[in-house]
Amino acid sequence: MNSLKSILFSFTIFIDILSGQENSFDSFDSLDLINKLSILRTEFLGDSNDLMAYGVVAIEDAKVNWDSINKVKFKIKYHYTDYTYYNDPINLNKILLNKIYGENSILTKLNIDVGEVKRQNRFLISSIEFGIIDSFYPFKLKITSDFFNELKFYEINSFDTLLDYDIGYLCFAPILCSIYPNIHFNLAFYNSSDQYLNDSELTNLLTLDKFSTIIQLIITNSNKLHGVNSHFDKIFIQIPLEYYYKPVKTLKEATSYLKKNGFLYFYQNKSPASKGLDQAKSYSPDKISNHLEKSGLKLIEKLELRTKTIYKCIKTDTSID
Repeated sequence: MNSLKSILFSFTIFIDILSGQENSFDSFDSLDLINKLSILRTEFLGDSNDLMAYGVVAIEDAKVNWDSINKVKFKIKYHYTDYTYYNDPINLNKILLNKIYGENSILTKLNIDVGEVKRQNRFLISSIEFGIIDSFYPFKLKITSDFFNELKFYEINSFDTLLDYDIGYLCFAPILCSIYPNIHFNLAFYNSSDQYLNDSELTNLLTLDKFSTIIQLIITNSNKLHGVNSHFDKIFIQIPLEYYYKPVKTLKEATSYLKKNGFLYFYQNKSPASKGLDQAKSYSPDKISNHLEKSGLKLIEKLELRTKTIYKCIKTDTSID
């Protein structure tokens, strides 16, 4: 009976989401995919109290003028660091909330630790930014034709080995592992010298227990993935290329872990990836070609979506791994 309810629930979402849209999957494949994502959504929602807290934060976030938010954070950080509130995080949090949300916001009045609320809901927030869940409570599943087309573009097969070279969306690996059986996903996390979390804490922060056997976190303090001797069928760079200080270095290093017949994917945004994030200028087609040539890559296809352009590349020299 529960299985029937799940199927009917998924079918309702399927009708609401896909009506009048073209997508790359047939109806049965789409229904199965949405059912799997419905189960994953439940995993992302987590604790009900944390979820309700983020529901309030999401509403208050929508009222903020995010064009100036980075300046506000900068002023808070440098104005108060050496003064009274440096060792008084409760008062410092109150000041920050007042500057961002205003004194009449419920967040300010209750002095809510918004950072902690967002940390507890980090996978949900990532899936909202990725575009598969609504921005506001009750955070319904939201699947568009773009999502189906993106999945098809990746051409993922059973037993593929995948590498997220630089973790962008926390939800990305769980999404693919929920949809595709028998794949193995590796996440590369670059632990800066000022990072105060140990490896165990980082693993708890960046992964889900449900996927502990198929998603492996690789922690390194440099561009080199120490201890990684294997090569991968698919490599994803899930931070927009335009945000890298040295994109050629990033592409070249990622390419060194790609199998000779593998694919490397990266993307550029058509709009800011998230609120409060300054929009970097996208590279021109000529600049992209230049970066790829220097990195030992060749562009074979690109996918134009509403919010981003995804590039699919192969090694220029396919004679070696």
